[in-house]
Amino acid sequence: MAKNKAYVVWDGYEPGIYDTWAECEEQIKGYSGAKFKGFPSEKLAKEAFMNGPEEQKTKEQKMVRSQSQEGIVYDSICVDGACSGNPGQGAYQCVDVKTGEQLFIETDFEETTNNVMEFLALWKGIKYLYDNNIDRPIYSDSISAMAWVRDKKCRSSIKQTDKNFDSIAMIRKAENWLSSTKYNVTILKWDTKNWGEIPADFGNK
Repeated sequence: MAKNKAYVVWDGYEPGIYDTWAECEEQIKGYSGAKFKGFPSEKLAKEAFMNGPEEQKTKEQKMVRSQSQEGIVYDSICVDGACSGNPGQGAYQCVDVKTGEQLFIETDFEETTNNVMEFLALWKGIKYLYDNNIDRPIYSDSISAMAWVRDKKCRSSIKQTDKNFDSIAMIRKAENWLSSTKYNVTILKWDTKNWGEIPADFGNK
């Protein structure tokens, strides 16, 4: 599955490089000012750990700003979902468009689909903005996810199994939240054709 394979903790209980999100989370949960990030390879993680968080942030800012395509609202966040197989193992994440900072990531969903991951990513991004009282738009490159969020209904035909219980439960939670919460978040479609891959892309294309 195209997901982060290594996690850097620059500031946490025990700074270092970790193989799983669970190990990384142990080092940052409850730690004030934690600095961490997931990477698609151990090599990139090692380079980032050696560079330090500030140099890594500058590097990512330059990468984002080099994509100075007209029309992008840089003061925004974006989300992406990915799935290996259909159904298969999925993940989603959220990234700050201006800085490239990873705001959250959730992985290891089993027997799910790409559209479900895109839907949950968009909902979690909206909820992130709402919970933190942040007035910024959110980008998605998934027309299906945007339509499902608009309709407050996940239209996936995926069937519940013992392995995908968590993702199905999260779908129901998302639908209930979208139906019961009065949020005011601008959802924008990422123009992949003209702007390249969305910054939150998992790099599996």
